[in-house]
Amino acid sequence: MKRQVFIKLREENYLASLRLEGFDVRSDAAPLTLEALRSKYAR
Repeated sequence: MKRQVFIKLREENYLASLRLEGFDVRSDAAPLTLEALRSKYAR
């Protein structure tokens, strides 16, 4: 359980940091996993 909460918090922090960097991350869009975001912006 703790691990799930940690992963969720980490993902929310990642989305917030993407917003700060100017990416348009919509909170009402289909929920993106941290892995999906990593693969999307790693290129």
